[in-house]
Amino acid sequence: MAGSNNKTNRNAYFAKKAKSEAKKLPNIAKIFIVFFFILGVAASFLVCHFLCKNDCFEINGKKSYSISVGETYIDDGVKVIGFGQDLTEKVTVKVYDANKNLLSGLDAIDTSEEAVYQIEYTVDSFRFKDVTLIRTVTVVPTESEDYEEEEDSYNPDPISFVFNFAY
Repeated sequence: MAGSNNKTNRNAYFAKKAKSEAKKLPNIAKIFIVFFFILGVAASFLVCHFLCKNDCFEINGKKSYSISVGETYIDDGVKVIGFGQDLTEKVTVKVYDANKNLLSGLDAIDTSEEAVYQIEYTVDSFRFKDVTLIRTVTVVPTESEDYEEEEDSYNPDPISFVFNFAY
């Protein structure tokens, strides 16, 4: 019991001593401390911007395809770059039919009859953890035009990452 009381007195003594020493700091030292703190914050934003400037998660090719019955569908995949590294290997692909039933993979897209499929791309990455990209593949009975080309991508602002990370 006496040991814990001694420790408390020692901590109080050093806290009081540190407070009194801080009051003795010259104003120029306080200015330097504030200056270097602001410099550190600014440098961290610049480094974050530099590391994240080329980050993207985007669908290669079109967002929607229309193919004729009997044609072969070849998926164009996605491009994923996070913190300057290629994360394409970490992409998870799920294929759903028109009834939202999960199919076994891209091989499950049956082009022998009319159907509509949705391909869902997600990536196991801190940077893009809540982002899902979707491509639609429609198998039609006769040759028809592809849907109007649409782009689907998510290119975050490097500064938005810093603020999203803070939440």
